[in-house]
Amino acid sequence: MRVRRAIEQGSLACEIVQLDVHKERSVRAAVKQVLSSAGRLDVVVNNAGVSCTGALEELDVEQARGVFETNYFGAMRVTRAVLPHFRMQGHGTIINISSVAGRVAMAGAGHYTASKFALEGASEALALEVRPFNIRVALIEPGLVLTPILTKAPFPDVDSSPYSDHMRRAMALVRTRMAKRTPARAVAEAVERAIVERGRRFRYPVGEDAEHLCDMRARLSDEHFIETTRPMTDDEYFDQMTALAGVDLWR
Repeated sequence: MRVRRAIEQGSLACEIVQLDVHKERSVRAAVKQVLSSAGRLDVVVNNAGVSCTGALEELDVEQARGVFETNYFGAMRVTRAVLPHFRMQGHGTIINISSVAGRVAMAGAGHYTASKFALEGASEALALEVRPFNIRVALIEPGLVLTPILTKAPFPDVDSSPYSDHMRRAMALVRTRMAKRTPARAVAEAVERAIVERGRRFRYPVGEDAEHLCDMRARLSDEHFIETTRPMTDDEYFDQMTALAGVDLWR
């Protein structure tokens, strides 16, 4: 409803089409409706996403299925539905909204991280497959952006968890980054750049935290990165991550 009101207030030339990324029939019906109404389809942005917080041992498989159903399989359903049209018209752009978690594993958010790693891998393979058809693929990788996804996936009770250190640090990171959070508008601007730049880049990190964390992870060996989780105080952890990232992302 908020989107509809914004469209009406701004007198924007937009049409809302209902689509459930969990359902193949709904996805194909929505694509058919767009093509019938507009006569063409040039850009698709796979933006549907859900989060899931907690140590992997403490979350059941059904919770993982729920995350993958939206973050990965939902994007694949939409992508498969639009590709025949893109190939027929000889061009098209697919933009997948990933996350810094698609590049840097997050303790305490393993299922969400896994879904974004999967989306990134599929996007790379897709970019290779569709390039001969003049179809472009781009990944948007935001850091912490204040959206309802944070409130819809509350942190679990950490007091009784054997993984409480990871949970506390994750919560502390969210709290301290709130003051510096990346505005949602920055993500929209990155999507616009990905559209107009016509294939100049494949990945678009969004926000200071995303840029520095991706750079840090690229510089660290796997062993060095895993070593960052050794027992230490919260202050020692944040100091270490600040030194590795080369900028104070936490305070």
